Parts: sequence; structure tokens; C-alpha cells
Amino acid sequence: METVGRLDQIADTVLTVERLPGRAGLRVSGEVDVSTSDEWAQVLAALRTTDAPGRLDLSGLSFIDVRGVASLVETARRLPSGQLSLYRPPMCLRRTLEVVWTDEMDHVVIEDEEAE
Repeated sequence: METVGRLDQIADTVLTVERLPGRAGLRVSGEVDVSTSDEWAQVLAALRTTDAPGRLDLSGLSFIDVRGVASLVETARRLPSGQLSLYRPPMCLRRTLEVVWTDEMDHVVIEDEEAE
């Protein structure tokens, strides 16, 4: 697996980003909060600069704040496909989407099983 970046921040918060092996998309691990917001913005910008379908493996993400979810939803809207697939996102992200962005679920697809 090729590492795209490892970004250390204040209070040992780390956001790790890797390309998905053998497919388009990125694997993100760690936390998305105020200390990693710049790095999260870079991850989302990278998704917008490709023609490949947007896909994030978030199985290693332990936390994402509301601002991070808002940025994710905005990115999904702006993708050429108008849709972003999220593989195994954390429960905090799912709940925030369900409560705040119910109308955006056409843009954000939750996957719990690995696509073949």
C-alpha cells in the first residue's frame, strides 16, 4: 500500500491517508477535528481532482467532527458523479449525516461490505 501522507498534529492527533490498493480511492485513518482540518481539506480536494468515482475507506477513522462531515458532504455534491462512497464510516459520521444531512443521502453512499 502506498502511503500518501502521515500528518502529525497537536496533542498527538494523527490523520493517515493511503491510496487504496488496486482501485481508485483513499483510506483515511485517525481523527478529523480542528487539529487535522487542513489535512482533511487536502484529502477532499484530492477526490475532486480525479475523474474516478469518489471512494473513501473510513474503517480506520475513529472520529470526525461536524465541520469535517460538512466538508465531506460539500465534496460529494461537487464530484462529477455527484456521489461519494464511504466504506465503513464511524458511527459518529453516520449519525451526523442522519440528523443534519438527511436530504444529502443521494450524494453520500454508505457501504458496509467490500465491493468486488
